[in-house]
Amino acid sequence: MFSTFNDQPAPYLARVRLPSIPGVFLGSATSTATELSTRVLGLPGARYGIDASPDLKTWSPTGEVQISNPDATGVFTTPITNDARFFRLREP
Repeated sequence: MFSTFNDQPAPYLARVRLPSIPGVFLGSATSTATELSTRVLGLPGARYGIDASPDLKTWSPTGEVQISNPDATGVFTTPITNDARFFRLREP
């Protein structure tokens, strides 16, 4: 419990630890000739890692997205490859 904040009395101020909030992919992805993009919903200001897998068994980091929009979304963009890939979100 804090007793002051910015050198001002604050007898009723307490620190609260929030649980982690998982991110989720929103809707379907869009693509151009060279890139795939999808929106991610999450905790404002949070950064989520993106893993990719060719087979849903072996996963490797492929990027990250920061939730920076006012509607609590961010956009993940990755180059298009000839290989099929699955994506998942993780907390870094």
